[in-house]
Amino acid sequence: MSYFQEGGTAMWAVLGLDIVGVGMLVLAMVLAFGARTLAPMQWPARIINFLILLGALVPGLAGLGGWLYGRYVTEQALELVDPSQRDTLMAAGYAVATYPLAFGLISTLALGLCALIPFAITIPSTTPTQDPW
Repeated sequence: MSYFQEGGTAMWAVLGLDIVGVGMLVLAMVLAFGARTLAPMQWPARIINFLILLGALVPGLAGLGGWLYGRYVTEQALELVDPSQRDTLMAAGYAVATYPLAFGLISTLALGLCALIPFAITIPSTTPTQDPW
């Protein structure tokens, strides 16, 4: 929990985007199963599932923004520090700045893998019409 608190507001942004992403995955699953039963829904479901797959990248981008902001805050704080302590504090500040990045990338990976499931469900099953032998 301390990592989440030290990561700052970007962690909350990533978490909120994860919650929205899970809701969108539920919608994608419903559309995917609907597309399996109703042929006219296949292409709209595939397009929406592809957009949701792209939307899985958004938490990673929020984490990247949090990382950049954390580095900016660290650089601003280092201007007021004694030069003898600068390297130690810079390493600590940069380490804390990576928390949102790591959380965002893990979230993007998890959402992306989960978004592949409804995408795969919308692929129509093919039945062989002729025996090749």
